[in-house]
Amino acid sequence: MGRRRLEMKRIEDKSARQVTFSKRRSGLMKKARELSILCAADVGIIVYSNTGKLYQYCSGNSLATTVWRYCNYVESESPANGDSKEKGDYSKYSEYITSEELLQMVERQCACADNDGSLVDIVVLENQLETALLQIRKAKTHKLLNTISGLQDEEKELTEEKNLLEEKKIGRKNEWVKGRTLDLNVAPADQNGD
Repeated sequence: MGRRRLEMKRIEDKSARQVTFSKRRSGLMKKARELSILCAADVGIIVYSNTGKLYQYCSGNSLATTVWRYCNYVESESPANGDSKEKGDYSKYSEYITSEELLQMVERQCACADNDGSLVDIVVLENQLETALLQIRKAKTHKLLNTISGLQDEEKELTEEKNLLEEKKIGRKNEWVKGRTLDLNVAPADQNGD
């Protein structure tokens, strides 16, 4: 007696669905591990259960690095006829998205009471968080420096404008004073009639 053919549709029974998910997830992780060992491939798997619990596997040091490599590959392979502005925005914000996802992943793992993560997992998560934090600080510093540079340029322009206005003001004041002063060298006319 062989196995019956399973129809590909959602399993309605909740407990049967959970058992199937658990078995298939384990099988998927096993196949990924075998693929990475046999073929020296860099494999990363991210699975979310219907309850939102995260399951992940990475053959390398960091799943974030594997996802980053994937994003860069997809970005480089995307068609050139797309809007270049949108593509630039994607690459500009992609590091923030991965950092946010990384923080969500850590939050989910810490929230799980039955998480039996080893010390190695914790060290890997710590390294990933430090890397993400460095990326965020670098981007923040870059933005602040650009803002400061822009403000300094604006200050320089306003100072030059102020100097021009002061010169115009002094010039007009001098013209007004010249028009109002009397030439003291000219003798007044004789009032006695001489």
